Amino acid sequence: MNGGHAMDRDKRRAEYATGLKAEAERRFGADRAKVLGPMIDDTAGFMAEVAAFPVDADDAPAFYAEPAS
Repeated sequence: MNGGHAMDRDKRRAEYATGLKAEAERRFGADRAKVLGPMIDDTAGFMAEVAAFPVDADDAPAFYAEPAS
């Protein structure tokens, strides 16, 4: 059962990554978009996680860590 949710999340992550990479290429050019690829992939993963596990407006997502003061 959980496999379906993981596949949905993976599919959503891939869709987000595709869109973000296309926008990065449009805005910054192919070379810079390629360099930004790992960061874009991470961001797509975070977006998919938030979509799968929404949080209240006052709560931070699980992957977010406050900087040490």
